[in-house]
Amino acid sequence: MKLIKGLVVVLFVIFTMINGYTYKIADVDKTVKISALHLYINPISANSVSLTYSLFINYQGKEKTNSNVIEISIPKNVSNFEFLAGVNKQNVNFNQNKMIIKANLKPGENNIVIRMLKQINLPHFILPLKINKFTENIYILTPPSGIKIKGEDLYEGKEVEIQNNKLKYYFYPKLFPNMELSLFVNIKSETTSQIIDSYQPKFHSAAHVRFWRQSPFRGINPHIFLAILTILPISLFIYLKYKKRKKASNVEDINEQLKLLNLRKESLLEEIVNLDEKFANNKIDEKTYKEMRSKAKERLSKIQMNIERLKN
Repeated sequence: MKLIKGLVVVLFVIFTMINGYTYKIADVDKTVKISALHLYINPISANSVSLTYSLFINYQGKEKTNSNVIEISIPKNVSNFEFLAGVNKQNVNFNQNKMIIKANLKPGENNIVIRMLKQINLPHFILPLKINKFTENIYILTPPSGIKIKGEDLYEGKEVEIQNNKLKYYFYPKLFPNMELSLFVNIKSETTSQIIDSYQPKFHSAAHVRFWRQSPFRGINPHIFLAILTILPISLFIYLKYKKRKKASNVEDINEQLKLLNLRKESLLEEIVNLDEKFANNKIDEKTYKEMRSKAKERLSKIQMNIERLKN
């Protein structure tokens, strides 16, 4: 028994050293960090879920660069990738369960948005989160009901309203480079089944057949003709709907970003107030207070700049 305990301790020490070494290697580049990751999880059907990764990347360099590589773990069985902002298809590669982005960054804040579709066979799945850059905040947004997310140290927030849509958010602070976070996503599906009691092969009446034979379209297969008549208006409706939605998507994305940035702003203001109270009550020393307050004010200033940029 003592031998087993000793072996466990040795393995733990080795694992800790490896993790620390990996972190040091991954965090050599101090010029790039991810200030926030917004992950939208939205069930599309009983067998598919939409995942949208929105990365807010802070680049401290003085000139534009396309040499930075951001690696993000993604779940299995994903497809239908959409590159919505900040990157194109040519600059993204997929290696096993990893998304590798060759980011074209400008000095300051950058935003990359990629959407994908995940196929699911069960009402739950594991969603890995592993990024090779330091990530300050992770916000996971879902519909207010029908989906539940669990994870170690994951904070479950309240509902927020974005563009008249109610969303529930989860929060995870400070994901270090190559540190893996596993989220358990549980989806409550409510499906209805329609039972056909009988099948009637004699679909067309004699009057239908006679009308078709006397019509100018009698040389065309009637089933194909009906299919075309059905598909054309549906296709036109889908196209117009898509065109309208695409036109409004940019405005909606900006409003969503503003909503989340204001949420982060309020959180930082609360953090500063709490620091002031702790210092006033002698719970923290003056040096720690000034350092933490300075960092919080710096993050608040960056968020305010991003808010003003999006408003303009």
